[in-house]
Amino acid sequence: QHFASIAAELAQVRIVGSNHAIELRARLLKARLEAGVVQFAPVECGITLQPVPEMIGANAKRIRAAKRGNDELGHLVDGFNEMLAQIQQRDAALQRAHDELELRVAERTRELEQEIAERQRAERELEKQSAFLNALNENNPLGIVVLGAESRVQLSNPAFERMFGYSAAGMLSSELDRRIAPPGLEREALAFTEQATRGESFHAVAKRRRKDGTLVDVEIHGVPLLLNGELVGQFALYQDITGRRRAE
Repeated sequence: QHFASIAAELAQVRIVGSNHAIELRARLLKARLEAGVVQFAPVECGITLQPVPEMIGANAKRIRAAKRGNDELGHLVDGFNEMLAQIQQRDAALQRAHDELELRVAERTRELEQEIAERQRAERELEKQSAFLNALNENNPLGIVVLGAESRVQLSNPAFERMFGYSAAGMLSSELDRRIAPPGLEREALAFTEQATRGESFHAVAKRRRKDGTLVDVEIHGVPLLLNGELVGQFALYQDITGRRRAE
């Protein structure tokens, strides 16, 4: 309402250059500045906006009001110009923050792309190694059995199945020595298992029992499985040497 009364009084003044008109313009500008109103038409208050040839950023020109004297209106113009400067500084700071954020986002995007590419390379390498190990396990002529930390079967290959008659599914989680150690040789088989459990490799020639109860002469190589220096299990290789023993 205060703004409206001043503006209405100003509109009734016909002589633009009169002292009364200048005073009204000053009062209107002062009232708006004190109220924090920044969106107004400076021409209403007798202020002419002029571009100052000083660049901010790349293209933006600073806009300032032309000061005509050091009276009250002149002081208000100074305040008006200071307000414009603060707005432009704020805008410049926001633009810098926006540019910095975009730069950080771009850098992080590149880092993520590199991480994804490295992970994909590692996954492909792991797939290759897994395929190699699977082929080695499936096609190896030696019987292979892998025991976990509790000495129970975790994996056995087709050659082991052909040698002893036990399927991989049938051997899973079973105690190896109870399955293939013949009567009277249980302590010998257990000693080999305990040796590997202590982290020691072993090599032996022994008799083992097939699923149908018949015996088979085998050469055994036992090796502990270590992961980062910690024993996580063991695996054994079995070779049927029945023909060689008969020849001897």
